[in-house]
Amino acid sequence: MDDMEIEEKTVEEQADSGSSKKPGLKLTERDRILLFVIIIVALVFCSYYFGYKNISAAVVKEREQKDILMEKYQALYPLAKNKDSYIKQTDTLNSDFDDILAKYPNGTSQEELIVLTKSFEENADVFVSSLSMSDIMAAYQFGQVMSTNPSGEGGRAYTTDMVGHKTTLTMALNSNYDNMKELIKEINQYKGRKFTIDSLSLASQDGTDVAANLVVSAYDITGADRPYKNVTVEDVPLGTKNLFISKLTSMENASTVVSDYDLFVAVHPYEAGKNNVSLGLNKDALGENTLGAEGNALQNITITVNGKNGKYKVSYKLGDQMYPAENFAAGADFDCGDSIDLLVISSARTGSDDKSAAKINLVNGSDKAVNLFVYGDDSKTPRVALGTTSGTVNVEN
Repeated sequence: MDDMEIEEKTVEEQADSGSSKKPGLKLTERDRILLFVIIIVALVFCSYYFGYKNISAAVVKEREQKDILMEKYQALYPLAKNKDSYIKQTDTLNSDFDDILAKYPNGTSQEELIVLTKSFEENADVFVSSLSMSDIMAAYQFGQVMSTNPSGEGGRAYTTDMVGHKTTLTMALNSNYDNMKELIKEINQYKGRKFTIDSLSLASQDGTDVAANLVVSAYDITGADRPYKNVTVEDVPLGTKNLFISKLTSMENASTVVSDYDLFVAVHPYEAGKNNVSLGLNKDALGENTLGAEGNALQNITITVNGKNGKYKVSYKLGDQMYPAENFAAGADFDCGDSIDLLVISSARTGSDDKSAAKINLVNGSDKAVNLFVYGDDSKTPRVALGTTSGTVNVEN
């Protein structure tokens, strides 16, 4: 009995002891200290990585921006203090720019340059025996200067559609030395256009006369809504390619030949040292295929055209000179219109001793008609005579 009571008491004590224990994590003092250190390190790391680092980068950026603004301030402050002076200087520079720009026309045409050359020739009393012009080329593009304004973004200082152009004129001249100097003066002092004299060579002739080769460049500036007015020549219809013809006859095809000729012959009074008879192509702007002869006598000319269906060949002779120099019999490629037009420019004889003349022989083996128009010939003793012809040839004078 006693043993059973003791056993029951033991079981109850064990039950009471088991019921008093609660589940949980018991930390030692060392664990609590370690956890506290970890939390502190995490807080320090987050403060540095997410706080101090970003703030430090922002401070550096702000300092850099401050330095940039301070540099601009130091550059702009003196300018702001002298604003009125700079405005006045700008107005002066704009006025000077307009004055310089006014020296350059807004465009160039061959007609204008021919008229200018003719005026130089007359004013300086020189003789221009030949004139050739280059194509109009762009020489300067405005608006390429970069801005130096410290408050800007380094872009272009200004924008504009203005373009500077250059055309080169090559002249062969004859006159005396004093007149040549007068010509140079005329070119340098011309008000309506800017010229530069690129080269000049002189060769002495008989007595006081000199022959010269002169290369001149003419400049223009297009754009900026500046109007360009081409030259007009009295009694010359619009579209006439030869400005030196001042009157036209009323013949049916005469105006067509003058305004759109394919070949030309020029016959003038004889003057020593100058070609008084010339023969060439209208589309040969530089005169590379133009033949010339000098002499107070009759010059023989033969022009031959062959071909059909848009493919044509031309060859011509002036005395012993020939074009093309090689393969003369085959001829050179020839671009013509609906008809083949030959313009002959002549002039009245200066007296009984004036024997300058030309005899023109035409060989037309093409499927087009050749229209020949003679302008300005002497009415009593013509300089121009028509020799042999073959094929379809229409003559008007």
